[in-house]
Amino acid sequence: MAMPAGETDPISALKTAERFTIGRVGFAASESSAELALRALLAKPEPAKTLEGLVESATIAGRLYALLGLKRANSPAFETSLPCFLIDDTPVETMEGCVARQTTAGEIARDIQAGKFR
Repeated sequence: MAMPAGETDPISALKTAERFTIGRVGFAASESSAELALRALLAKPEPAKTLEGLVESATIAGRLYALLGLKRANSPAFETSLPCFLIDDTPVETMEGCVARQTTAGEIARDIQAGKFR
């Protein structure tokens, strides 16, 4: 999975993600650089260790991408990381289509747990 022009390090992109968006968003209906970074990271061998580090060190949006990555990688670390997210009321900006909205980390974590994001 290629990173967008100007972005070469998926870890940095996830560590500094400002919003959590999955799927095509915005006027151009494109995937976010953070989502592309997550895909690039998941394509590498054994991404779980890197994702576990991001769960601890990234922005809240980046931490949620890392949690999603752990689920997609079928890592046992997903189940151990999930409880802290489920009770997290930190506001998170998201976008669906062309509509931006604010929700909580806990709500997104519940959506990840339920398999809403493929």
